[in-house]
Amino acid sequence: MTTTQQSRPRARNLRGQGAKLKSDIVAAAGRLLDETGNPDAVTLRGVAREVGVAAPSIYAHFPDREAILQAVIDEGFLQLQTDMEAARAARIGPVDKIMAGLRAFLHFARARPARYAVMLGRPGSLELQPEPSRGIDDPATFAFRSLVTAIEDCVRDGRSVSSDSHRDATALLVAIHGYALLRPTRPTFPWPPEEELVTYLITTLAGITPSETQDAPR
Repeated sequence: MTTTQQSRPRARNLRGQGAKLKSDIVAAAGRLLDETGNPDAVTLRGVAREVGVAAPSIYAHFPDREAILQAVIDEGFLQLQTDMEAARAARIGPVDKIMAGLRAFLHFARARPARYAVMLGRPGSLELQPEPSRGIDDPATFAFRSLVTAIEDCVRDGRSVSSDSHRDATALLVAIHGYALLRPTRPTFPWPPEEELVTYLITTLAGITPSETQDAPR
């Protein structure tokens, strides 16, 4: 039995708790996406049933299903950013930090494949020049810029010969994203060991240079 089938009418929010309903709507849409693996399953009626409210109640917070999906995408990027920052915080050197962050990226993709595919595969989900209404705090843009910063940290530490951090971060994102999408759909392909492949992609595309002093965990 799915979560949707188990849902019951939702208790009415107390006055001033509209923000909680909005959060519940986004969480419900995310669950539908994760459970079905299909963004088309995220409908106003389906989300309302999952939350336990009447469909018109959603309009006070979202004008349509596209706005709900965008909120799911934004929340996904925020969670991805949190996961990557936590992974980097557990390391000391800049090279280990960038490697730990991208391993967290791959872990997120494996744990939430449908959500991840929508996040990075949906047109407009990664705007490097965000619309004025969304601004520089757009979660997708912020996640990408953190990768640019990570490469710049390696350059400052003398661990990377990158001359264009934006270009190299783009190349690295494309490579890691491609691997994250292809690996589960091509299980019989003779993939190299993941640790070896990821290390190769990062060191090559980010221009990482060898060092006698290895980065170490805290």
